[in-house]
Amino acid sequence: MKTILFYFATFFLSAALYGQKQRLVGDDSRWLCKNDSISEVFIWQLRQQKVDSIISVLYDYDNGRLYDSKQIVFWTKNGINRLRLIEGCDSIRMDITVYTSLSPLWEFVRLNRFDPIQIPIPSFFDMSHDRFYYVELTAGKNEVIAIVRDFERTPDPRNIQALEDSRVILVNKIEDLLKTVLQPTGVWRKPGRVGFAP
Repeated sequence: MKTILFYFATFFLSAALYGQKQRLVGDDSRWLCKNDSISEVFIWQLRQQKVDSIISVLYDYDNGRLYDSKQIVFWTKNGINRLRLIEGCDSIRMDITVYTSLSPLWEFVRLNRFDPIQIPIPSFFDMSHDRFYYVELTAGKNEVIAIVRDFERTPDPRNIQALEDSRVILVNKIEDLLKTVLQPTGVWRKPGRVGFAP
């Protein structure tokens, strides 16, 4: 009996500690997580400074937010490239800014066409409530919004159509850049199947 009670207590405490945060009925607040407000205010400040090359990225679940929700902002100002990673929902676990090269990313954006958000990515796989990247990109007159779920990025020959979609390639390039820049700092944790490690 004690063993059963122990397992029930462990399950419920784990669910409470690592459960997803969701918007409650009647909650009309602007932001769900602290990293949302920090990221949005920061992007607003960049635009006030006339920075016109900005990529904002949210990485989390599509049906709620976890304690390790990630907001990433890439920007170029006066030829200097930086990225800012803000991790945490109810409390900020990490907020760092690092210098990096964004030239290959901006070149990819300049040379490619991106389907509108209304056109689904033709993935062989499907999954409910997967993690996803929500990307908003502004580079001069180019504006792109992309939602790419981790299952759409599954490296499998049957999923080749999705893997060739420019939105998926963009997200893969963003993730590769994050790994390259953040691994030496010790911030990057080994990724799981695809995407950030929890």
